[in-house]
Amino acid sequence: MILPQFLKTVQRDYRLLEGHAKTFVQLKRLDNKGATAGKVFDQYAKKHPNKVCFYFGQEQWTYKKVEESSNQVGNYFANEGFEHKDVVSLFMENRPEHVIMWLGLSKLGVVTALINYNLRFQPLKHSLDVGNSKAIICGTELTSAITELGKIKYPVYLSGTSTKESEEAEKNHGWKNLDKELPKVRTTTPQPKNPELINFRSNLLYCYTSGTTGLPKAAVITNSRFFMASYVNHYASELVEDDRIYMTLPLYHVAGGVLGLSQNLVWGNPLIIRNKFSATEFFRDCYNYKATAAQYIAETSRFLLQTKESEWDKKHSVRVMFGNGFRKDIWKQFVDRFQIEKITEFYASTEGNANMVNYDNTVGAVGVIPPFLEKLYPIALVKVNEEGELIRNKSTGHLIRCKAGEVGELIGKIVTNSPLREFKGYAADQNANEKKTVRNVFTKGDAYFRSGDLLYKDKQGYHYFQDRMGDTFRWKSENVSTAEVEAIVSQNCELRDVIVFGVKVEGYDGAAGMTVIADPRGDMDIGKLEKAIVKNLPHYSRPLFMRITKAIPMTGTHKLQKTDMAKQAYDLSQIGSDKIYLLLEGKYTPFTPELQEKINAKKIKL
Repeated sequence: MILPQFLKTVQRDYRLLEGHAKTFVQLKRLDNKGATAGKVFDQYAKKHPNKVCFYFGQEQWTYKKVEESSNQVGNYFANEGFEHKDVVSLFMENRPEHVIMWLGLSKLGVVTALINYNLRFQPLKHSLDVGNSKAIICGTELTSAITELGKIKYPVYLSGTSTKESEEAEKNHGWKNLDKELPKVRTTTPQPKNPELINFRSNLLYCYTSGTTGLPKAAVITNSRFFMASYVNHYASELVEDDRIYMTLPLYHVAGGVLGLSQNLVWGNPLIIRNKFSATEFFRDCYNYKATAAQYIAETSRFLLQTKESEWDKKHSVRVMFGNGFRKDIWKQFVDRFQIEKITEFYASTEGNANMVNYDNTVGAVGVIPPFLEKLYPIALVKVNEEGELIRNKSTGHLIRCKAGEVGELIGKIVTNSPLREFKGYAADQNANEKKTVRNVFTKGDAYFRSGDLLYKDKQGYHYFQDRMGDTFRWKSENVSTAEVEAIVSQNCELRDVIVFGVKVEGYDGAAGMTVIADPRGDMDIGKLEKAIVKNLPHYSRPLFMRITKAIPMTGTHKLQKTDMAKQAYDLSQIGSDKIYLLLEGKYTPFTPELQEKINAKKIKL
C-alpha cells in the first residue's frame, strides 16, 4: 500500500507544482505588460470575432458583439464624465448585459460594485453606500427595488426590456435608458483619461461579502486576482479552449462572476448563462447546449441528486465540474449517477488570499499542501480555542501550527505589493481589514489574513473543511450576516433584544437562520414582524426559526450571549416554556413535535 500511495502523491505534487509554476509565469508576463481583463478580452475577440461568447436562452452573443457592446458602454460613460477609480453599482439579474456593463466600465478604469439582486431596503441601501458609488446601473426587472428606497442620491441608468415601473422612473425621476442611448455611441475602444493608471494591479470589481465581522462589505477584486482565478482553474480543471461552461450561479458573486466567468473572458470558453438555477433543467440544458464543463456550489450537487433519475443524467457531455463546497458524503454518489470524470474543488474566499485547490479528485478535500512544502507555503492551519481565539506559544509568542487531524483556522500570508499575496481587503473599511489581519504569526513583524474558517488536514496534506467561525452562517448558497438580520428584526419589534445564529437542519447543507427575541411582557406582534422580515430580507436571510423568550442572557459588559441558545437550537425539550415558530410560506407557524418529525422525514421543504 505504501508504494501506490507514494506514487499517487508524487503525481499529485507534480501536477500541483506544474500548475503553480505555469500560473506564476503567466501572471508575471501579464504584470509586465500591464494587462487588464478588458485588454485581454479584446485581444481574444479580435482573433475570434465570430466565435460564440455567450449563450443565453435562444440568444447567441459573439465575441465581436460583446466587445463592441462593452466599448459602447465605456464610451458612453466616458462622455458622462466617469473615469479611473470611480465606482458604479451594477444591480441586475443574470444575463449577458451584466458582464458587458462592468467589462465596458473597466476599460475606463471604473470599478463596478456587483450588487446582490436579492437585496431590498436597508441591506440594499447599505451595499450601495458602502461602495461609495457614483451611479447605479439597474436592470429594468429590478426597478421597483430602487424606487422603494425613496430619494436616490446617485444617477440611475436602466438596462433591459421596459416595464411599467421603469417607464415611470424614466418619466418621474429622469433615469436614463441605456437601451436607447448605447446604440448611438461608437463601438471603437474607449480612450480613458489616464491609461497608465489602469493595469494588472488596479482594482476591477467590488464583490460583496458578509465576512465574519458584521454587515456586508465590498471586497476588492483586482485585475491580478481575476487573472489568478482564471489560470489556477484552467490548469487544475484541465480545461481546453473549446470547452463550453454551463453557468447557473449568480454573476454578482465571486464564484460565478470571477472563477467561472474568467474562463470565458481570458481563455475563450463559451459561457452558457442561465437566469436562475433549475435542478430539473440542469443536465437537460447541458445536453442541449453541448456543455462539457459546469460550475457548482455545495447546494447544487445536493439539489441535483434530489431530482428523479432521467435520461439526461448520463446523456450530457459534461466531463468536469468545478466550484467549492462539494459535500464529502454525496461526492461518490453524485459522480456515479451523473458520470462526471473530474470534480475540481476549490477553497477560496471573496476577500482573502488563502486559496487551495484539489487537483486529483480526492473525495471531500478542498485542497492540498504537500507536507514537504508546508513551511514554505504561504498558507497555514493554526490552533484556536473554543471561542475562536488564536493560541500562541507561551515561550515564543508565535502561533502554533496544527498537526494532522487537528482542527484550526486557515490563514494566508500577506506580502505587501505582491499582486498574488497582498490583502486588498474591503473598500473604505480599514477597521474591518485590521480585524481580518493577525501579526507576529511565525516571525516578528509578519502578517497573515484570517479566513475565519476551520479546517483540518491529513498526513498526506489534504485539507478538509470543518466549519465557519464568527458572525455568519451559510444558507441557500449565500453567506448571511447575523448582525444584518439582527438589525432588521430588532427594528421591527420595537428594538427588543434580538440574537441570530445558524442552526443545523438534518439533510440540508449549511445552517438555517434562527432568531431569539426577548419579549418580557408577552405582547409582541408576530404577524407584523413576519411581514417586515419577508419584505426587508432576501429569502435566504430570513430566520426559519423564531424563539420567543422572557430574556436573553447578557455578559458583564452588556453583550447578548448566543452560545447556550445556539446549542439548544430548536430542540423543544430544551427550551422550557419558550415558544418556537417555523417560517412556512411566509408565515410563522407554531413549531410542534409533529412538524419536527415532518422535517426529519423530508415531508416539509425548507
